[in-house]
Amino acid sequence: MKFLDEMKVDSNSTWLDLATSCRKENVDDLVEIENELLDRYDEYDDLIENYLDDLDDSEFTDNKDLLKEYYEKPPAGLKKLILERRNDHELLECPFCGNPRSPDTLDHFIPKDNWPEFSIHPNNLVPQCRGCAPTKGEKYYCDEDEKAIFVHPIYSDILSKFKFRIVVEFSIQTKKPTFSLKIMKPRGLDNPSGDRVVKHLRALKLNQRVMDFCNREFTKWKNKLKNKNFDIRIALNHRIHEREDSEQSKNWKTSLYLGMLDNNDLIDYLNSLSTTENTDTEEFEEFEEFEELEL
Repeated sequence: MKFLDEMKVDSNSTWLDLATSCRKENVDDLVEIENELLDRYDEYDDLIENYLDDLDDSEFTDNKDLLKEYYEKPPAGLKKLILERRNDHELLECPFCGNPRSPDTLDHFIPKDNWPEFSIHPNNLVPQCRGCAPTKGEKYYCDEDEKAIFVHPIYSDILSKFKFRIVVEFSIQTKKPTFSLKIMKPRGLDNPSGDRVVKHLRALKLNQRVMDFCNREFTKWKNKLKNKNFDIRIALNHRIHEREDSEQSKNWKTSLYLGMLDNNDLIDYLNSLSTTENTDTEEFEEFEEFEELEL
């Protein structure tokens, strides 16, 4: 998970200017509410930073279809910026959940169905994976916890401070692994921040999604070893070190590979499917500076 502060757009008018200067048939309707939208944009930072407060009902519900149309069917100039934000971010994993696939969709952090005024506000558009998108959906605030459900990765760096640890156990009798996910909170970080991140990840149904991923990856490597001769320990270490040391364990894949390397029985079993012998004994990253949180 990564802090996306560099994606914050400082000018509130740039994207809206492209919309109001286009030649769409309904552009006059947008121009009519332009000043009210800009006033609302000016409030956005405070709305996100004051995550303990619920949002008031939108005053733009009568303009909902109009505002959503400018996101879903934008004019050319605006479409270019939306596509750049969706695809040209160079992210290797989802900033919301750590899914090790480059996100290829955009989340309206404040949902556009309920608050359509933020449909084309750039800071409300966050790259997100397609696993998070339907799970997050239109949810925003939890009345029970009295806070926003999710952490905004453009406005807060707390997600980027956490790491994943995947513990791998292996049954020699059944030849099957089991996986368990741990969320690693840096020591010294306050408990409310830890609670907030855990709630964020629970709301994204991370535990089940990571378990499904781990099982798919195990099957993938098992099939590869049956068809090719290579040392799984060397292969996993190569994959891990494709990431900078500081970024390891911040996505599911490297966390799983580290957990696999920590289980000699599993490694021995996988290598038994091939004809090579283990030659790489490089140690994996330890977690002395982190404490486990149950998800």
